[in-house]
Amino acid sequence: MKKLSFFAAVKSAGFGATVVCLIAFQSSARGFLTNTVETPSAQTLGHGIIEFGGGAGVYKPANSDTYSNDKNAWGNFGVTERLEGGLTLYTSTMAAANIKLLLIKGGKLPSLAVGVNNITGKTNETFSTGAPGDTAVSNSVYCVLSQDLKISGSVLTISAGRGNRGFVDKTGDYKNLHGTFAGLKLNAGQVCAAVEEDGRDVNCSLAFNFPTGMSVGASARNLKENFAPKVFGVFLNFSNTMIEQRITALEAKIKILSGETAPVEASKISAERMAAEEKRKKESETKLRTAKIKTYFMEGHKLFAEEKYPQSIEFFEKVLEQNPGHAEAAKYLKTAKIKTYFMEGHKLFSETKYTQSIKFFEKVIDLSPGHAASEDYIKRARTQLKQ
Repeated sequence: MKKLSFFAAVKSAGFGATVVCLIAFQSSARGFLTNTVETPSAQTLGHGIIEFGGGAGVYKPANSDTYSNDKNAWGNFGVTERLEGGLTLYTSTMAAANIKLLLIKGGKLPSLAVGVNNITGKTNETFSTGAPGDTAVSNSVYCVLSQDLKISGSVLTISAGRGNRGFVDKTGDYKNLHGTFAGLKLNAGQVCAAVEEDGRDVNCSLAFNFPTGMSVGASARNLKENFAPKVFGVFLNFSNTMIEQRITALEAKIKILSGETAPVEASKISAERMAAEEKRKKESETKLRTAKIKTYFMEGHKLFAEEKYPQSIEFFEKVLEQNPGHAEAAKYLKTAKIKTYFMEGHKLFSETKYTQSIKFFEKVIDLSPGHAASEDYIKRARTQLKQ
């Protein structure tokens, strides 16, 4: 089952730095950063995927000791596989629309996307530091790269890009890097943690994702700049990604059962599952064979130590059936046969059955050429036969 991933951000808005909590949502098992308002990623939701949610937050302006609060709601939708749109409604300001186009869908190489935030040009926003007034909230164009790194079953997503206006801190150093932003997100199972430098300050979030498509989380903003308003928020989000995946899987099964889908397509759908099952089967067979070999050898060795050589032969032969290269079992088997054949030959010789005894002594010599005792008994048996 694919995992749902989230990245939360917050933004000061309105006269007196009114806070607005925003969230960006990603429904891919690969764990991409997506449409965060401050640090976009080079990934889109996908055709037919929609999301909606709401948040609430509190903020403390740099020049005040009191906290204020605000609420908002948002929605994002995948127009096509490469085009994504979004709309956020604020309680104290007008709406802000966003759009993003995926130019290169990466894999081993990074993905590349371009977009525009705040197409509607939401105005009247003032920041304590960084880009002041309308510059921070007017339509801001950007370009961004994203890449996934798999780490012990988790996915670390790295995004970096550059934009204008809302991504620029005009008061900071490194003027050549103004407008540069970057984000890191770790998607580990149902937990997602993220941190970003949005061009003006540092923000972070932590979210828990439910298999139903629901997500809950918390975020903190402006952790670096002492003069910027500190903002904290919580959010609740929902997407139809899981529903879409289940519907697609059900449609595929129906087509297979009705004969509309070729067996080749069905094999593609279950190829990974079959490979995993085959691997588990082989591992299970290997463990069973190893256990049998150990049991057979221990029983054979026990009988050999008790000088029950004929009985031990059966178990050493079973060991070699499972593992023909088992050197220790082969050594014990040879010794057990030599002793068994010699004992049987000696018994027959004692019963004056010389002809039969010679056959067993010869078997001993076949296994151990130059076996002195067997050669001596053969001579004695033949002498008795001549008399």
